[in-house]
Amino acid sequence: KTTKTIETEQTEQIEQKFSKTQIVAAKKYGNHVDFLNGNLVDGQEYSFSEVDALIENYYGKGQVK
Repeated sequence: KTTKTIETEQTEQIEQKFSKTQIVAAKKYGNHVDFLNGNLVDGQEYSFSEVDALIENYYGKGQVK
């Protein structure tokens, strides 16, 4: 019996990160501008999934569109 090893290359998709200013200006978060201005830190970068998680944790699921 011969055993073959199949190597699979795992590639992680790197999420793009954005500044607080870019996140606040994004149309996606137009309904949450005040929340984001108060909760995001200047000089730090965030991915959309991080921002979505912040909003979901505060407002509950189903609020991000």
